[in-house]
Amino acid sequence: MTNEDVKEESLGKLISCLYRYSQMNLGNKLEQYNIGSGQFS
Repeated sequence: MTNEDVKEESLGKLISCLYRYSQMNLGNKLEQYNIGSGQFS
């Protein structure tokens, strides 16, 4: 595994974490409208 491979893997993990966090945040904000996570994307 080269240094470039590690950077790409780290970037992928960061993007994944940001996406997951944004989905959780959006879900929490829509909860007051009784909209579940399966009803938006």
